Amino acid sequence: MLVSDKHGNQCGIEIDASSPREKSFAKLACLKSGIILLRKSSTAEDYLQDGVLVVAGGISLPKTKIITKKSELNLSLFEQKPSESVWDDYLQHRKNKKAPLTQTALNRLATAVNEANELGYSTDNVLAECMLRNWQGFEVSWIEQKKYQRNSLINEITTRPSNPEGFVVING
Repeated sequence: MLVSDKHGNQCGIEIDASSPREKSFAKLACLKSGIILLRKSSTAEDYLQDGVLVVAGGISLPKTKIITKKSELNLSLFEQKPSESVWDDYLQHRKNKKAPLTQTALNRLATAVNEANELGYSTDNVLAECMLRNWQGFEVSWIEQKKYQRNSLINEITTRPSNPEGFVVING
């Protein structure tokens, strides 16, 4: 921790367990003054070491509880809820892409997934497709376009004449 007075003089403060660490001395070496506070110490007296004041005697600092605010996303807009495992995988996918899912983005995703549900796609399959294709979001047109292209290719293959003009059939 770095503190300074109203004149700009800086002092570094390190808090160590029972004895000063080399790392603490290294951090404080670049400053004109520094203090290492020991939480627990075998000696009751303060002392000076390498130009750094080591305050012994055991200080007790209040325990701080780190509170992480985990916002719950509202999945109520999904007409067909995703399974827990697929949903966890999708959230991890978004995290890996460094694109945390906000409620606004989730609302848009749910609207698009609901459209896909009406076309016969399950919510789990849509989310799995997003992960498979490394998509951050989803639009129904993306999978419908692929379906149309695939069906066009199948139709083209099945409707070709068996003996196109210019080809000679050789029975062998």
